[in-house]
Amino acid sequence: MNSFGSRFGALIKQRRGFEDLTQQALAVLAFGEEGNKARISEMENGRISNPHQRLVDALSVALKLTEADIASCQKPRVPELPKNFPTKIGLTTELVEALSWGFGFAEPKASTAEYQQFLREKAGELAQLQARIHILGEANEKISTMMSAAQVSINLGCFDKADDILRTAEESQQEENVLVQVERLSEIRAARGETSLLRGDPEKAYAHFETAVGFVAPFAPYQSTSLRTVFASLLLDHYVRFDGTGAKLALKFFSESLLFFDEKEFPLERAKTFGNIAICYDYLGERSKHGDDITLLSNGIEAYENSVRLFENLGDLDELAQSRLNYSAALRILGEHTFKGEWSEYFARSLNTAEKAVAYYEGKDMPTVHAKALNNLSTTLLSIGIRAPGQIAMEYLEGAEELLNKVLKIHTFADFPVWWAMAKGNLGHLYYAMAQKASGETRQALLRQTLEAYDGALAVYRRDGYPHYFDQLNSVRMLVEKPLS
Repeated sequence: MNSFGSRFGALIKQRRGFEDLTQQALAVLAFGEEGNKARISEMENGRISNPHQRLVDALSVALKLTEADIASCQKPRVPELPKNFPTKIGLTTELVEALSWGFGFAEPKASTAEYQQFLREKAGELAQLQARIHILGEANEKISTMMSAAQVSINLGCFDKADDILRTAEESQQEENVLVQVERLSEIRAARGETSLLRGDPEKAYAHFETAVGFVAPFAPYQSTSLRTVFASLLLDHYVRFDGTGAKLALKFFSESLLFFDEKEFPLERAKTFGNIAICYDYLGERSKHGDDITLLSNGIEAYENSVRLFENLGDLDELAQSRLNYSAALRILGEHTFKGEWSEYFARSLNTAEKAVAYYEGKDMPTVHAKALNNLSTTLLSIGIRAPGQIAMEYLEGAEELLNKVLKIHTFADFPVWWAMAKGNLGHLYYAMAQKASGETRQALLRQTLEAYDGALAVYRRDGYPHYFDQLNSVRMLVEKPLS
């Protein structure tokens, strides 16, 4: 579905349904006679790749399509790629063509480098998905043939056809209703879910994942609940990078898992699930634009408190320290979203909780996790420093700077690029906060340090891979750049 005609046909079919019109009624409305009904059918079924302008105009007028509606069917601009680039990263020309549509609409001003990075990431995702599909087809010759056909369709960018093939494979597998076959069914449906995530559709992915769980649930309740956790993590990861609905869908899965993991029988699994639920609420609350941020973040705090309590009862010190780290971050975020006079309590609790985690990791040979704990603690110090008055503020900010410099010695760009970028971004926020409290050349120097830190973070948080973080950092960077230009 990568031509103007196929997309315009899909739009016509959708809009005709909204208007409750038959193809015959639309033909009369657009052309004054029923004779063009067959033409409309061909259009809606994607058989006309380049429709005549008169046909487009007549149908657009009849269905009251706007210029924006029609433009959405035109192929968007994407940067020109170097010769043989798709082949070098293992993508077919047809698949690049299919992926270019979504990228072009989402990132109309992207550079060639950003487009190349997007395609490299898609190539990696494709390789993982195809490896899974290959494994799925090994046990059964008939299924193997279908899996091979699905791989070919994905390579050609024919995602709908790939889904049809996988659905047929699923139906073929339903002949035997024993656990081995059911697991195979579940794996095939999970592959369909991953295909939907690859094309950027978390809602369809959730529907497939839910069906995959449903296949296994009657035979292996624990296994099906574990699958929910795996699928929820995939949806949440998609949300973290691209926003959308993934976090809400992940929250549904985790909440369903909590109903199964009874505290007496599965205390460890229940503790971890509470932690996952809290993470979902954290992201939803921090990014909320609907005025429900405090409610969402408070729900997250409650979930973390349950998680910490259970890990304390279990005596699982490693999990307890990690849960405390996340709990500390949640308290800080809630403090940042509350009014003056209320945030001090949350920040104090955040500091106390983070310091317990840091103290635990200092006694362990776990430098990378210790660095994460230091980064967490530095972020709370930074939040307090931004809001505190006078010299007290600088003491908190300088304390945060000292911790971040320690973090960057462990989380290097070469070994931990994403964590390095997070620390660099926090360092940029810190220098910007210091600059707001300074004047003259000191202020200018701090602003230059801010830009340098942000530029470092943005080298990792690129628009195509981390659009949310890119937009967040880049918007602040532009504010910093103004007084320097």
